[in-house]
Amino acid sequence: MLKEYCQSCGRVINNPGGWGTEADGSLNHDFCRKCYVDGWFTEPRLTRWQIISRIVPLWMKEKNLTYREALIEANYFISGLRRWQTTKMWT
Repeated sequence: MLKEYCQSCGRVINNPGGWGTEADGSLNHDFCRKCYVDGWFTEPRLTRWQIISRIVPLWMKEKNLTYREALIEANYFISGLRRWQTTKMWT
């Protein structure tokens, strides 16, 4: 089974109730319900660096990585998500 990830925060979406919604109530199959509701990002000013900094401590614990290793992996992973595909870390 192919894992589907939120294209903003990287969470794994396990069920249809985990997807975000458009203004008309339809599901958005790019973003999770914590990131995208009623056609809008829940944190529109969130930067790529902020989402990476949220993931690093989790990955340090879950994957037993050093800060540097987690930072590199998180940056690589988040940079591949559609919301963050840019060369600027601050966006």
